[in-house]
Amino acid sequence: MRIARLAAEIRQTLNEMEKIQMEAAELLAKVGETEPDHLTVRAAGSILHDFYLAAEEIFIAVAEDLDGGLPAGTHWHRDLLRNVTLELPGIRPPVISTDLAADLDEYLRFRHLFRHHYGFKLQLKRMRPLLETMGELLARFRKEVSTFCKFLDVVVTHLGNKS
Repeated sequence: MRIARLAAEIRQTLNEMEKIQMEAAELLAKVGETEPDHLTVRAAGSILHDFYLAAEEIFIAVAEDLDGGLPAGTHWHRDLLRNVTLELPGIRPPVISTDLAADLDEYLRFRHLFRHHYGFKLQLKRMRPLLETMGELLARFRKEVSTFCKFLDVVVTHLGNKS
């Protein structure tokens, strides 16, 4: 069943986000307050990119499986982030809150920068706040997305009882 698979994929991605966050914490512990070498800075950028990519994979799966597809246009990433904050009556509740989406927008902006600039231009001092707050943000994200998964579980149970 499509909805059961969606819930399973979301839960798997949440677990993968935990691994990404652990990498961020490990990198910060390794670096401390010293000025890291350029490869460590590139690694930090990759970790931040992966974190938002994982969140966006969840949003894409919801959009494709429940919302009728991805937004169109050049700003589809930002539109997708906004769309997952919406309640679609008769279809689904919000995936995440608007407050959480606003905080994730910082990671989306970094994702854009990471994909459209050379890695040697990255600066850890500008990435550090995102790396440092990733754990707290992930805890909030996990809580809200897990609530959404419970909704999916109820739908699966309800549909199973109709058989």
